Amino acid sequence: MMLPYFLRLRIAIFMSRVLKLTTTMFFLLLPTDCISSNKGNQNHLGVPLSVEIASIRDLGPLEFHESIRGRDGGFSANFKGCAIMVFGDTVLNTPGDDGMNWLSNSFCRTRDFDAQDNLSDLTDPLNSDGVAKHFLPFTEKESAYNAAHFRPDVPGDKRSRYALWPGAVLVSPKGDMAMVFYSKLRVGSKGPFDFRLLGTSLATWESPDASPIRSEVRSKLEYPTILFPEGDVKIGHGAMVAGDWIYAYGSETQKDANGVSWPCIVGRVKYERALERDAWRFYAGNGRWNSDFSDAVAIMDAAPAVSIHWNEYLGKYIAVYSRQFINNITIRTADDPEGPWSQPTVAVECLAPTSKQAWSYCGMAHPTFAKVGGRIEYFTYCREVDLLKGEIRLVQVTFE
Repeated sequence: MMLPYFLRLRIAIFMSRVLKLTTTMFFLLLPTDCISSNKGNQNHLGVPLSVEIASIRDLGPLEFHESIRGRDGGFSANFKGCAIMVFGDTVLNTPGDDGMNWLSNSFCRTRDFDAQDNLSDLTDPLNSDGVAKHFLPFTEKESAYNAAHFRPDVPGDKRSRYALWPGAVLVSPKGDMAMVFYSKLRVGSKGPFDFRLLGTSLATWESPDASPIRSEVRSKLEYPTILFPEGDVKIGHGAMVAGDWIYAYGSETQKDANGVSWPCIVGRVKYERALERDAWRFYAGNGRWNSDFSDAVAIMDAAPAVSIHWNEYLGKYIAVYSRQFINNITIRTADDPEGPWSQPTVAVECLAPTSKQAWSYCGMAHPTFAKVGGRIEYFTYCREVDLLKGEIRLVQVTFE
């Protein structure tokens, strides 16, 4: 795909530690809505934003289990009576089952749906030693590879591993199951850019009490659990369910004479056919949905990760995201999942990280906790507070 969103966010963290402040300032001065797309775009800059914000209230960081030093991401959903949140890279204070202090994914849940005073009882599944454990299961081959190449007695410069990063959680229209987007990568040891993206897919999830299932969906491929392998469409960095449809979004970094942009495309499929690659269609503009993803047009300039959902109070779909290099959360609105999307407006000014060369990232909306029909929403963002240590802050947003 373009790089999976957690990968890009991870790269952003590494970049934040090595880029000079002058480089950051250069990107801050770049235009925020220049899209470069070989297939054109449907950005519609003239569409006005259909929302005004009455107030913002910072509720502080979410409180996770003591074994967790930091984690990023945080897509959420209301699944069988639990508010669940899924995360990508998770750094541990205590070694996990494999003796390492690093998980490539994790999740927590709570039955506290009242976020006005932050969330309580965020519970992580734990191993027998009381340490957070992986959310997405590895296959036998992946586990064997990781056991041989990613353990404490393997020299750091020779380690490699498979990683699984979860994305949006998509509860079925009936509420009886969920699907979870995820990316699969091979990560090496020759620096932060030593990785290979192997593709993206969907796992099925029957219950918060059970692990998701990564089924073989393309048995003839090298990695049969992957629905969208290398070279295929790059989506899954944001997704939602609307009626019987899944809408999945993807933004890939582009650089040209106008600056840096993240043109976002969208694909859709009937929920019950989501694991059938041939059933997916991609928005090609002017009301057309084509089977060839190369026909897809950019519907907006977004970010490496975007959360999109319907807000009943506004009578609009809203897109929420954070752009790299800038400490804020942006919002857009639209009448339809494919747009046209409004001009972007800054909704939240984020608390800056402790390092002057870092920036807060991964802004997300959580309609699971919305109140007053969606007039009050809750956003989160990730903030680095120390080396490999971070927090996820919760913000209450009230619309006019």
